[in-house]
Amino acid sequence: MTLKNILIDRETDAACIYLKNRWVICLIYFQSHCMIDRYGCYSIFHYRIRTGKIFIYGGYHMKLINCSTAAQFSNLEHLYIESFPKAERKPFSLMVQKSREGVMELLAIEEESGTFLGLAITILYKDLVLLDYFAISPTMRGQNIGTHALRLLQERYVGKRFVLEIEDTEEEAPNREERIRRKAFYLRNNMTVMPYYVKLFGVKMQVLTNGPELSFEEYHAIYQKSFSEKISSDITLFG
Repeated sequence: MTLKNILIDRETDAACIYLKNRWVICLIYFQSHCMIDRYGCYSIFHYRIRTGKIFIYGGYHMKLINCSTAAQFSNLEHLYIESFPKAERKPFSLMVQKSREGVMELLAIEEESGTFLGLAITILYKDLVLLDYFAISPTMRGQNIGTHALRLLQERYVGKRFVLEIEDTEEEAPNREERIRRKAFYLRNNMTVMPYYVKLFGVKMQVLTNGPELSFEEYHAIYQKSFSEKISSDITLFG
C-alpha cells in the first residue's frame, strides 16, 4: 500500500484508505513516532509510515461471544485460573450455572477467525452490569486489545450502568505499579471512581462506573440478588 492509497484530512484527523477496490473512511490520530492507530467499532489497525509506504503490521477484527461450546468454556477457564489469584476466584462451575440462569455472561473475546484473545465475565442486575473478571491472553497483551475489548463491552451494554472493581492504588503492595496502570487504563476509558472503598473477599477495592454515581447499597445488591449470602456477606463497605 503506497501513500497514494491514503487521503488524510489534517484538521479533522479523518482519513480515507483505499482497500479492496473501495475507499474506507476511518478515524485516526498521529503519534510522534510516525504511527497511525485506527480504532473502529470492530477492529484495530496499525500502520507504519516508512520510505513512502504504509505497512500493515497487525490488526484484529474482534467480537464478543457468549460461550456455548466446550472449547470456549475450556479457553475461558484456563485463562481465568491463570489470571486471578485463588482468593479472588469464584468456582468456575458456579459461574457456568449462573450464565445458564441469565445472571451472568461468560464472554470470549475472539478474533473473527475464532482465535481466542481474552475473557470478560459479567453479572447482570436490573440496569447494572458488573465486569466481574476481565483478562487478555498473555501472548496477546500490549497490542491495545484490552482497550478495544472494553469499548466493545461498553457498546454491548449501552444504556446500562457499567461497573467494575479495582484494587486500591494507595496502599503499599508488590504490584502497586500495576494497580496504578490498571486504574489509569479505566479512567482513560470513561470510568469514574466512586467515593468509597469496599472490602471484597478480604481485599480493599475501589468501585468505578461509567454512568451516574452508584451507591454502595446499589453495588452490593448486585451480589445479594445474584449469589448466596455466603458470597454477598464477604463484600462490605470498607472502614
